[in-house]
Amino acid sequence: MTNTENAVWVTPELVCTVKYMMKTESGGMRQPVFKGLREDKSPEECIDNIT
Repeated sequence: MTNTENAVWVTPELVCTVKYMMKTESGGMRQPVFKGLREDKSPEECIDNIT
């Protein structure tokens, strides 16, 4: 389990594209690469599709 004792939670304001090899069992991204910001979507439109 992840330790979130020192976590700082923020409100999303920007949307970006991230390329990754695969998702881990805990929902993390393996080898993520930032591809760029997106101006065509708002944070409210984005959801994480865990499959």
